[in-house]
Amino acid sequence: MLNQGFYMIEKRAVRAKGPFTTGPLVIGLAHFIVALINIRLTGWSVGMATVWAANALVLAALLVVPTRRWLPYVVSVWIAGFAANLLGGYPAFAAAPFAAVNIAEAAFAALLTRRLVGGPLQLEHPDHLLKFIASSIAAAACSASLSAPFMSAAVDEAMGRSWLSWFASDTLGLLLVTPILLIVFAIWSGKRSFLQGRSAIEAVALFALVTGLSLLVFGQTRWPMLFLLLPPMLLTTFRLRSVGATVAVVIVACIGSYFTTIGSGPIALMPGDVADRIYFFQFFLAVAFLPALPVASVLDERDALAAIAERQASTDELTGTASRRMFLARLEAAGEAANANGTAFSVALFDVDHFKSVNDRFGHDVGDAVLRHVGALAMAIVGRHGLVGRLGGEEFAVLMPGRSLDQAAGLCEALRKACSDTDDMPDGVVPVTISVGVAALARGRVPADVLKAADAAMYLAKSSGRDRVQIVR
Repeated sequence: MLNQGFYMIEKRAVRAKGPFTTGPLVIGLAHFIVALINIRLTGWSVGMATVWAANALVLAALLVVPTRRWLPYVVSVWIAGFAANLLGGYPAFAAAPFAAVNIAEAAFAALLTRRLVGGPLQLEHPDHLLKFIASSIAAAACSASLSAPFMSAAVDEAMGRSWLSWFASDTLGLLLVTPILLIVFAIWSGKRSFLQGRSAIEAVALFALVTGLSLLVFGQTRWPMLFLLLPPMLLTTFRLRSVGATVAVVIVACIGSYFTTIGSGPIALMPGDVADRIYFFQFFLAVAFLPALPVASVLDERDALAAIAERQASTDELTGTASRRMFLARLEAAGEAANANGTAFSVALFDVDHFKSVNDRFGHDVGDAVLRHVGALAMAIVGRHGLVGRLGGEEFAVLMPGRSLDQAAGLCEALRKACSDTDDMPDGVVPVTISVGVAALARGRVPADVLKAADAAMYLAKSSGRDRVQIVR
């Protein structure tokens, strides 16, 4: 989940006891810095921010911090916002309500998102994403309505233009920046991969393509070439999913904002003043971004479902060991590699002795617990040196590339002793023994031959009294 990463940051930051802890102070400081930068940059754009990013940071925090711990964040962010507004040149009669409206906007968006989603926000789910978008738009509309009178008085412009300016910049900030922050938090915590399985070279090339075309499009005023930006943004979305979509739009937003406010780029060709051009550019960003993130979300969900299906196909559901299909595929590949390289290669087969009587006496729940216990022991002892798979029922197999017959037999003997050890049995598990057959791949033989040899050795172990390791030389 995207928001788990920030929750880990927040938990690690909170160390001191009391109403104020490190987390709220960090968020407050970050809000102050981003807000002040945003306000300073509006000097390029007649008092308008193309994208207001400060509230997105607060929203990302409130989405993952429990509501019972919101008060320190609210106080810290209000103080930070008030100071940023004053230093940014707003009069005190506007600075205080602006700061209050900003924190109210983030809090309302977070509360509404939680209410609609009904659980942790997962932006890779299209349904969650649409509810997040709706919540952000509603919160920005409410905050614009509250702030428009103060904005109109502070910058001496019409009420309607003040409302539109606030609504557009705040909406873009929440929709563009919040997902990026949540993705960054998830990547930082290891919950998500930045490249989504792609190479770093491909990611750099795609972002360079978006950057280069953005400079080309906005660095000239002769041709209306905005359409050139859509194909690379779409390509980046398909290849890098939601990370690619958000980063690509942010690149376009940064480059386009600068050139548009200095009178360069295709938007400068349209009639009207700088404010009108910024409104149009904001509309362009919304049109470019709002379809991209849902597409990325659908692709993310498809990838997640494909990963689940692949994991289910390759993993035994009961024991967590490799499935029969996965084990046989790895056996074939490892055996061919051992033949080609002339390296050692051993295979062991084992099953639980008298397993039917375990089910008959204690029930299938206990039988399942026994199989999980044996599978866990096998992965802990033997799986460090190879692959453990469940072939079916109570029968398991172990693939040990690079292990000689004697080495493999020693590992299997350790497993046999661990299974029969009654001193440390988990709850619901009864003591059992296993019979093991071990064989090594002879040069020039196919991998299936060593599996057959191990199977014959296992049955020899069972016929010789069970609870033993039998090798085939």
